[in-house]
Amino acid sequence: MKTAPLQAVTASHISKTYRLATSPWARLQMLAGKTQGNIVQAIRDLSFEIPQGQAVGIIGRNGSGKSTLIKLLSQLAAPTSGSLRLNGRVQALLELGTAFHPNFSGRENLYFSASLAGLTRKEILQQEKAIIDFAELAEVIDRPLHTYSTGMRMRLAFSIATAVPCDILLLDEVLAVGDGFFTMRCYERMTAFHARGGTMLLVSHDLTSILRITQRTLWLEGGQLIRDGESRDVVRAYQDAIHLDEEERLRQLSTQTPTPNANNSSVGLNAVQTFGAAGNIQHVFKVGETLQVHCTLQVFTDIGDLHVALTIYRSDGVVAAQTFSSLDGNLGSTYSPGTYVAQITFASLPLGVGHYEMSVALIKDLNEKSSGRQNYYDVGNKKFHFSVVDTEHISVERGLVRVPVQWTLRKNQGSPLS
Repeated sequence: MKTAPLQAVTASHISKTYRLATSPWARLQMLAGKTQGNIVQAIRDLSFEIPQGQAVGIIGRNGSGKSTLIKLLSQLAAPTSGSLRLNGRVQALLELGTAFHPNFSGRENLYFSASLAGLTRKEILQQEKAIIDFAELAEVIDRPLHTYSTGMRMRLAFSIATAVPCDILLLDEVLAVGDGFFTMRCYERMTAFHARGGTMLLVSHDLTSILRITQRTLWLEGGQLIRDGESRDVVRAYQDAIHLDEEERLRQLSTQTPTPNANNSSVGLNAVQTFGAAGNIQHVFKVGETLQVHCTLQVFTDIGDLHVALTIYRSDGVVAAQTFSSLDGNLGSTYSPGTYVAQITFASLPLGVGHYEMSVALIKDLNEKSSGRQNYYDVGNKKFHFSVVDTEHISVERGLVRVPVQWTLRKNQGSPLS
């Protein structure tokens, strides 16, 4: 008969309610029992079990109750109702370095923090060198902490916290700090802990970390459990919900109309909209999808030198793409009065994952080297937005653009080269 796995965590209908005061006077009234204050229910009737040795992610938007749940699990707060049982020694990494004193040396902070975490002086002496070596701070360990960079403090805090023996490890956004090399070492230490049979719960907005470390994920929303299952399935469902919200947000951003050029009476930019392959207005696109940009122009007089330019910027200002109607589209530059829609189609969107802004410019003369305003009929500067997502390769960062490539593999028939 197969034995049921032991449960490291058992939560049964737990809720957590906070009473918040809106002012110092309201706080005094709360203390006097004259008012309850504003009631905020951070956790609502959560129930779940986590077997020993399982790595579990916790995801959700800001304010969804993730950090509150971790505080309950770390016993820094108690549930208002329901029961919560933990089987084993718990170590929580909630805010790295909160127990540090800036005027103490790194070594003094090591001893102080490790003592607070439960290590005896003998245990600290045994692990001191390993902690310092992992943090790579041997040369500065006796300097005052206020001389350390943020990354150095983070390395020391993480090294101390993960040196404490425990059965259940709770992490709240701790992998969001430090450089790439430090993050890689964090992954390695977490993986080793899990391989030894440890139970982990990781709160993070970094879905790559969730997929890399955990097998199961809890999705919280408004303090409630929305979904519980295999990490890849839950993360994909969560991303779909985020994309819907992003679509609505970008729709609101892109409803603003271009500001007409007061000095121009020849032509104006009326609207810029993004469409999907089906012809519907769309603002969130998957990598490789069809993106159509429609630019509506109002021409008032005969024009012989009008060129439409579209520039796409990544959110950090890097120019990702630029195209011109008369160069790439061969549309010419002569227009008579009327309303025109210039359509730019990216049949297979090559841009990488990210948020993008678009500028549309109505240019008088492409050969004119002046960059002054007088060289433009009208400009809609970074007022139009869209996002690119990748639901198939969530955990893979693949750069600014996706260059079409073809891979082949063959096995050499001869002897390998020496």
